[in-house]
Amino acid sequence: MTPSKHGKKTSNGSVPGSSLVMNGPRDTQPLQVISSITGLSFRQSILSITINMPDILVASILSVALLAIFFQFQIAPIVETLGFFRVVETENRPERCLTLPEVTGCEKVVVHQDTGLLYMACGTIDQRFRWMNPLKDFTIPVEGSNYLAIYDPENIPSVKHIALPHFDTSRTISFHGMDVVPSEFDENEAFIYLIHHRVPIDQDVGVVGYDSCVEIFKTVVGSTVAAHLHTIEGPVIQTPNDLVGASDGKSFYFTNDGKATLKAGTLLADIGQMIRPTSSVGYCHVDDGCKIAIGNLLNPNGITQAPNGTIYVGCALAGGVKVMERQADNTLSIVDIIPTDTLNDNLTIDEDGFVWAAGIPKAAEAGNTMRNMSHPCPHVSWKLGINTGPDSFYGKKYNVEKVLQDDGQLLSFITTVAYDSRRERLFLHGLGSHWLTVCDLPKSTELTAS
Repeated sequence: MTPSKHGKKTSNGSVPGSSLVMNGPRDTQPLQVISSITGLSFRQSILSITINMPDILVASILSVALLAIFFQFQIAPIVETLGFFRVVETENRPERCLTLPEVTGCEKVVVHQDTGLLYMACGTIDQRFRWMNPLKDFTIPVEGSNYLAIYDPENIPSVKHIALPHFDTSRTISFHGMDVVPSEFDENEAFIYLIHHRVPIDQDVGVVGYDSCVEIFKTVVGSTVAAHLHTIEGPVIQTPNDLVGASDGKSFYFTNDGKATLKAGTLLADIGQMIRPTSSVGYCHVDDGCKIAIGNLLNPNGITQAPNGTIYVGCALAGGVKVMERQADNTLSIVDIIPTDTLNDNLTIDEDGFVWAAGIPKAAEAGNTMRNMSHPCPHVSWKLGINTGPDSFYGKKYNVEKVLQDDGQLLSFITTVAYDSRRERLFLHGLGSHWLTVCDLPKSTELTAS
């Protein structure tokens, strides 16, 4: 820009009354010439040309621009999260890992911190396949194919099934998300909250989807028997995936991972969810009923709760973990987001306050595994905590540590990672996993609990 004799410049950088200076980019020079001839500003010249363009050309330009913006802010992050072009190699696998093939298809596992026992919601691989691929004649429940189990690392036999006397499993298609919460009334007891998917009565599951509910049990810690207390069902419990329960045995938060009751939606419906998410987190109380705690979420999946009441929710397609605060009326509000670059399944929190997420780095492989349960699906274990390092001053609030990564040969279709921080044991299992994996994992000193 050339200064004027008065030391001032116009807003577009030229000098009042001076001759035209061709100092812009080459592709803007014709428009600058038009501007000098017509007396219109640079922006007005562009607008004038746009107005006089054929309508179809203007529409095409605007459409391309809008599509580019939509892709950058809506589609590109999802493409990255789903990992279509990601190469997954095994990294940081612990030296000592034990596999237990006697327990399979455990969607959710929960550590009882005081005893070190691991509670599991499991199913046979065949039954998990039936659940993921619903057909009218293929969803007839097989007796004993869904079960709760306990793993005791210190005793043999280490895996035992939990009996559920007088509990009707004649329509059970799947035990899904689960939480085990020490009782506030008796330290020797615990409440088991369980997502229960059932075959609908006299209706086609391919049309109406599963009849889903939440079951609440009470058990003595370490016992192989649990007493059924309540079945919670209703229109708010649409497509429940995971949940966190209260120590009174009466209330819980749960994720609806979709709007429709069918597990498998159409491609158009999935795209619609990306544009305008309609999934939710719900809240239920045995005495007061159920309600939506927060809506308009994109595929919420895992959920866990810190001792201070903070709720963490992993929205699978959106990536990352949403941090939520509980309000006086039991609704939830989002206060922060912890970024991760993979789709995440279930969340757990260890005794030190770290959040653990089961990452699925290649979503397409998860889809392949659902159709062929022997197909390997890679895994990433994420550990999330508050950043207390020097870069926290510059806005990095959280540390996200990739604890380990596996190409799917050892750790396939892992849906839960749970850490026993007292005994430094890492437990990994999943919906399509053919065994429980237990690894010795010393504590990391790099992170601070969230």
